[in-house]
Amino acid sequence: MPTDALQRPLRSAVYDAAYDKAELAAIEAKRPLDEATLDKIATEAEGRSVYGHDAKKDRNGNFIPQGVGSDANPSLNHFAAIRRYEGEAKYQAAIRKMWKENPEGAKRIGLEQPERLSA
Repeated sequence: MPTDALQRPLRSAVYDAAYDKAELAAIEAKRPLDEATLDKIATEAEGRSVYGHDAKKDRNGNFIPQGVGSDANPSLNHFAAIRRYEGEAKYQAAIRKMWKENPEGAKRIGLEQPERLSA
């Protein structure tokens, strides 16, 4: 019999659906899965839902953000959001980092030059 969904903490709809589906499939096949395996299946499904079906992972198994606004694909709107929601100091730090690490990318998206720290 499947575990009661109310007995475990709820996560996301995708996680819970994948967990329940894997658990029911295992019970029907008369090969019940342990909690760790069910969690791994559900976490993978949740990650694919968030990062895309073709999501890439780093060597530690963590998903790598690759959409618009991620470190791999920055956008001007990303920096505007930092300025608006995190403040001018964080914005200046973010554009300084972008200009230091990827000046060609900063020019490509039209990112303004950072303010100088000293005169």
